[in-house]
Amino acid sequence: MTAESLVRETVAALRAHAPFSEMAIADVDFVARHVRLQYFAAAERILEPGSDHPPGCFIVRQGGVEGVLPGEGGGSMTSPLALGPGDMFPIGSLMGKRPIRTRYSAVADLFCWLLPTEHFEQLLGRSEVFTDFCRRRLAALMELSMREVQANYSAQSAQWRLMSQPLRSMIRREPVWCRPDTSLGEAMAAMEREVVGAMLIVDELSGEPIGIFTRQDVIGRIVLPEQPLDSPISAVMSAPVSALPAGATVADATMLMADRSIRHVPVIDGGRVIGMVTERDLFALTRRNLRQLSDSIVRATQPEQLISIADEIREWSRSLVAQGVAAQHLTHLISRMNDQLTQRLITILAASNGVDLASFCWLAFGSEGREEQTIATDQDNGIVFDDACPAESRAALLALGQSVNHWLDRSGYPLCKGGIMAGNPECCLSLSHWQARFAQWVSHGSPQDLLNASIFFDLRSLAGNLDLGERLRAVVAPSVQRSARFQKLMSDNAQRSNPPRFLASGVLGMLAPESGSVDLKLQGTLPMVDVARLLCLANGIVQSGTVARIEALIEKAVVDANEGRGWIDGFNFLQGLRLRVQHLQSADSPRITNPNLIDLDTLSPLDRRILVEALRQVRKALQRLYVDYP
Repeated sequence: MTAESLVRETVAALRAHAPFSEMAIADVDFVARHVRLQYFAAAERILEPGSDHPPGCFIVRQGGVEGVLPGEGGGSMTSPLALGPGDMFPIGSLMGKRPIRTRYSAVADLFCWLLPTEHFEQLLGRSEVFTDFCRRRLAALMELSMREVQANYSAQSAQWRLMSQPLRSMIRREPVWCRPDTSLGEAMAAMEREVVGAMLIVDELSGEPIGIFTRQDVIGRIVLPEQPLDSPISAVMSAPVSALPAGATVADATMLMADRSIRHVPVIDGGRVIGMVTERDLFALTRRNLRQLSDSIVRATQPEQLISIADEIREWSRSLVAQGVAAQHLTHLISRMNDQLTQRLITILAASNGVDLASFCWLAFGSEGREEQTIATDQDNGIVFDDACPAESRAALLALGQSVNHWLDRSGYPLCKGGIMAGNPECCLSLSHWQARFAQWVSHGSPQDLLNASIFFDLRSLAGNLDLGERLRAVVAPSVQRSARFQKLMSDNAQRSNPPRFLASGVLGMLAPESGSVDLKLQGTLPMVDVARLLCLANGIVQSGTVARIEALIEKAVVDANEGRGWIDGFNFLQGLRLRVQHLQSADSPRITNPNLIDLDTLSPLDRRILVEALRQVRKALQRLYVDYP
């Protein structure tokens, strides 16, 4: 074979894998001309920890590599990472110009290309795609995966703007606005002339919105009260205005519309209104949109009506999964809609049972408390009431909890198998009893008690007297922060998680032969949730969402920024994969016992590669606990 034909063959082999598949052909040709093919026998060491100057970047061509981070006594601190064809190492050492920390060994016969350090650095200088991939490897792979998902739904995805798009890019025209002293007749004439559904009332000097008037306000505020058309618009406007900055995302506007039951959101830049985004701008779903679902929930007067709405929420969320909406945004949206449905159900049932909403607070725990619910989610909730609540009222609150649990179950949110529900006497307690329960866990709780109670530490006030929930929430983080014993117990429980070990053999890092599937929750997202929760509680951080917790840990320099971003990317991919698995499962199939279980044979090579990397991030997060709580 001639040298040129060998280069062409190498180029073709490289372009089967990211990032080479995305790079300019000239840059891939550069790699092909400078790599050297190397062979390693089974179990042969390739790189050892402590080496200051790795010879270059290894690219796996055939076979597999096992990477082990040595612990004390030479053992492994975490489960080994697996690398297969297309994977590169040691990227972190080369990019950071630091000694190697991982021991790399061949699994069976291994063929690797070696790109010498000199040419690796030259490639960084000439290929932006390659550099970006090396800096944020998992995120870059996830973007490729999302493109594949969206390509499978191309007809639908054309109707959906990515949820991470900034509102600034949604502005299509100058805002239509008037002064507060503008007459009603003049304002409505301008709305008709400009063909808009809302008029902003703006402070002319500051440019800030001070009110809003919409077409929906005409009958209730002008026609029926017989408001004269020469009245100032300030007499009928809604104030204050729910606005968002230009850098906020479509997801932010979506959630604001759902929370406030509004159709228009002014966009602010530098303190001044630059435009308006509407529900029609943000949603083009073939079925009912978010606003319509919210309106249906608000109009419901009987719990039976909420059953079909819950089905529509799941169908609506499935359509967003199909269109590749980012997992972080989607789980927030699902949680917000479930919140609205639960709040309405509580209001209806409390009224029918003569229970005062001000007498208690409905608590959300677990994934609902973290606002990380997926399509398939069960109940985790409780009730807290004031210590002065009389005995008969306590009985009524317990009955209310049981009724809400029953109707949520009928609406498709299954009863909690562990009994963590407001209808259980152990989860319907006074404020002092809840506080004593947390104090008992922190000071004397057994490891098994902690294992059963971990989701309580994600509590969020959802309905009723929210102040009661916030008073309970206020005692949680400080008590954990003061207890090194309790932190160690939480760490021990988290480290019992067992992310699956991948064997770097075959086509690409397959699972051990005895397991052809992965529980994406128990072996993936749950350990990351545990790590983020513990590190935040130990450092007095009060955020409840996993991504928000990791971002706060980065901001407080508890976790390295690059490491934390890897955790976030890994968690988001696992969440997204869970949603995709649940979307593909038949909604009416009673035989599905675990909606988080994925058969690896159903994954594309790209997604399997990302899954290996995402689970590696889970192991790295658990490794942090090993270091902090040995």
